[in-house]
Amino acid sequence: SIENFNRVLKHCYLRGKRVKRLDKTLFSILNLLQDKLFDLIIKIKRGKLVKKLQILRDRHKTSFLIDSEHVSKLNDKQWQVLSSTFSELYTVTKIANCRTCALQCLHCNSCFHEYICTCLDSSIKNNMCKHIHSVARSNSPTECTAVDDVQEMPISDVMAEISCTKNLRSLEEEKTKMLSELQELVLGIDSLEGIDCLRNAIKPVKPTLMALKEKEKLEFKVTCTEEEQRKRRITPQERFFSTRKHHKSDKAPVQDQTLALAMSLLHPPPESKE
Repeated sequence: SIENFNRVLKHCYLRGKRVKRLDKTLFSILNLLQDKLFDLIIKIKRGKLVKKLQILRDRHKTSFLIDSEHVSKLNDKQWQVLSSTFSELYTVTKIANCRTCALQCLHCNSCFHEYICTCLDSSIKNNMCKHIHSVARSNSPTECTAVDDVQEMPISDVMAEISCTKNLRSLEEEKTKMLSELQELVLGIDSLEGIDCLRNAIKPVKPTLMALKEKEKLEFKVTCTEEEQRKRRITPQERFFSTRKHHKSDKAPVQDQTLALAMSLLHPPPESKE
């Protein structure tokens, strides 16, 4: 979501600081996009298992709870399967012959779209249920075994494979290629104006390369203290009430004085007669 993206950008890449410069913000956004693309490459290399395919393999395991004797053939395209609890009888129907689908059970030699069943797992949840696997196992010419869990590629192997692809290009090969390109470019110039144009284009390259070499030597030191740095990174919470302490006034009457004043007003003293 947008809030999650904003939170990651602010606290992980901008370090909670209030950035006023646009170039630093764009640089942080580019770093965030680079990390997201790198995570996507890792997911592709690891071959993340599809949820439907995982459910299909789980149903293949549970289908071994149903004995082959509990599967009875009605005709060429229909079978009746007794449930594992011996309480229900389900009908499995073959509707198509599909071998090009990605959701295939290689152990049963059947496809996700090849059979339908009257159980809730197939008719409501649209899964290849254990009854379909039982029928497919009974029709398979080879003996089926229980499928093991698929082990995903460890992250260390993925990182090693990606790092190897980065080191394919060597520095000497790139230098040789660049020299050949520049040589072809210079030999193709047939006027002094072209030479001047090329010379003006090469002028800013030298200081850029020098700055690139000096960049690694620079060390940025934090001059502010830890307390100041903490205050800069954390946005203060807005307050909707006054934080001033209200001191009691010395002129305010105490409880005894208030009670005496109230009694004097209710029972005024009698007037003296001369």
